[in-house]
Amino acid sequence: MLNPKTGGFNETVKNLNALLQSMVEGMILQDKTGKIIQHNQAALEILGLTEDQLNDRDFIASQEIDLKEWNKNFPGKNHIGMDSLITGEVQRNIVLRIFRQDGEMRWISLNSVPILDNAKRPILLICTFTDITEMRRILNDLKQVQLLFNISHDLMIITNQEGYFKRINPRFVSVLGYTLNEIISEKFLDFVHKDDLDATKFEIQKLLEKKESIHFINRYKAKNNEYRVFDWVVVPDPETNLIYFTARDITDYRAEELDIIHSSKVYSIGELTSGLAYFLSGQLAIIGGHISFIQSRIARGELDLKDLKDKIKSIEESVLRLSKTTKELTSFARNIENERIINVSLSRILDNVLALCKERFRIHGVKLETKLDTNLVIHSRESQIAQVLICLLNIAYNAVHSQRDSWVVLEGTAINGVVRITITDSSPSTEAPDQKYFNVPKGIIEENFGNLYFDSTSPNTRFVIELPRVSIEVEGEV
Repeated sequence: MLNPKTGGFNETVKNLNALLQSMVEGMILQDKTGKIIQHNQAALEILGLTEDQLNDRDFIASQEIDLKEWNKNFPGKNHIGMDSLITGEVQRNIVLRIFRQDGEMRWISLNSVPILDNAKRPILLICTFTDITEMRRILNDLKQVQLLFNISHDLMIITNQEGYFKRINPRFVSVLGYTLNEIISEKFLDFVHKDDLDATKFEIQKLLEKKESIHFINRYKAKNNEYRVFDWVVVPDPETNLIYFTARDITDYRAEELDIIHSSKVYSIGELTSGLAYFLSGQLAIIGGHISFIQSRIARGELDLKDLKDKIKSIEESVLRLSKTTKELTSFARNIENERIINVSLSRILDNVLALCKERFRIHGVKLETKLDTNLVIHSRESQIAQVLICLLNIAYNAVHSQRDSWVVLEGTAINGVVRITITDSSPSTEAPDQKYFNVPKGIIEENFGNLYFDSTSPNTRFVIELPRVSIEVEGEV
């Protein structure tokens, strides 16, 4: 045992005081009357008091203090921690609300430990406390997030990078009709429509590589075996390796959009009719002329074998043109709702589009020019992309066909793994197009995991389509 009269005792006290001052927790030592007899620097900083102000708290001494007011009277002669001087028991993690000298309200977590004499009667009280204001704020924020997670009208899920579900909100369960156990036993991709699976995997892989949020639309299987159309926004968290998904159920909206697409398709076909009529009548006239020539030569007995072969070849070429145009018109007019996403050559799509459009441009004197990088392959629904290109070309044509020296340029290039298609016309760029004409093609492109926007920086009116590029090595059906 150390003797108080020795240097060893003084050294021990000095070390204990140094330890006390180094604590990040506040510490106050009170006698059984509530008088503060010792404290550390952390106590002053947490409470926002000077040493004199702390000692003044001794004079808070109402004997009939309301329990609700204990919080405001820490430290002092009466606070909830001093109950340990009555019971002799330790109190831990008492949460108190205090008001600093500057009026700021803070929350502390208090531990109250009595020191007993030989008769086991409390004679001193050690109070240690920590400022938990920020922690409570974070917990409150988490409660709010949890509340929003549970009541949100959007579908929300959290998965790990392997695609296993970690959390699911009630809306996700109610829309799909599964039980919670039925969902968490599967992976996120297990519910995706097979025709949307490759494109969804492509987007998820892009998210994992670039660590950036993504947006896409796909079809998701419900328990009744029907598919709901979800519009997803996905955000990765590199610190936790979790992926956060939110989705809006746009199934009903998509049905309405398909009606609009059908209407706009009928309108587009009507717009194309004038040009196609000239083209079809021209090709039929060529065929009819050749047939008349052959018949007249046969009647006169003057048919030359070489002339016959030339005329038949010309007829075959005209029939081939008519067949191709009819095929493209039929393809354009067919139902695109359940069309599969495939790897398709952009040049093939463009050839089909031009077969329907170019005659209209030629007849009305609008120069239509195409500039296309070779070997551009996109992962999309072929006829949907054709539908958008025709729609935008029609918008461009309507804007310039009455001008002199009018032109439209369609250009396709590859930039950083993205196929960029621009449609620029000779009209000056003034303002964005009417949304009622723009929303449908924009929605179609977004459903194909791309983006469509109006380029306000161009001196001429320009629409830009951006779609994920597929390398030639992984090209599928083209």
